[in-house]
Amino acid sequence: MADTPPEPSPVYVLYLAGRHSSSRTRAFVDWASALLVPKFNRD
Repeated sequence: MADTPPEPSPVYVLYLAGRHSSSRTRAFVDWASALLVPKFNRD
């Protein structure tokens, strides 16, 4: 059992989209998506 990797858990990044969004928030979402999607995408 120790050699079995854990089941993946979903990761969500939520933010309020729109013209009032912070550029820092958008930059973080873009960065996190580029970093995490390839690691968690099993297709």
